[in-house]
This record gives sequence, structure tokens and C-alpha cells, in this order.
Amino acid sequence: MVASSLFKVEGVVKRRFRLGIVGISALRGWATAAHVPALRALSDDFEIVGVANTSLKSAEAAAAAFGLPRAFESAAAPPLGERESPLLSVDNTMPRT
Repeated sequence: MVASSLFKVEGVVKRRFRLGIVGISALRGWATAAHVPALRALSDDFEIVGVANTSLKSAEAAAAAFGLPRAFESAAAPPLGERESPLLSVDNTMPRT
């Protein structure tokens, strides 16, 4: 099954989901290696609208590295400053035990 076919339901108007990424590094990490490439491959279904990190400098670096349109210091409500809240992908590092 093709991933984009999951969003096609007969008789339903297809909607492109707006998505913000929280916690993405410009250099490495799960979002860098997997989420951004996968979402771009599904660009008919998803639009990455911006990135939010713990610092504006970090968010700006990630936005520039991936060509994302907006960078934010936090994902405070409404998420990523949007009037209509996008979906959020939260990518954070878990400590190793």
C-alpha cells in the first residue's frame, strides 16, 4: 500500500495537512534523517510550515538548513503562530539508560 493512499477516501475532499516540527536539529537527529525526507516525499499530503526549538537561533538554523519558511522560539499556542493550528511533529532526544 502506498502511504499517500491512506489519505484517499472515496467521496471525501482531500486536505493537505499543515505540519510544524518541534525540536529539529540542523545537523543530525531523527527528524533530520527520517521525518523531513518522509514528509517531503508525501508533499501532496503534508506541508511543513515551520520549526520551533528551545531557542530562536537554533530554529532559524534548522529552518535555513531545510528550506523551511518559518522559525519560532517556542511552539506556544496557537502552534507555530498560525491562526489555524497545524499538526505538530515533536522530535526530541531521549536519554539513554
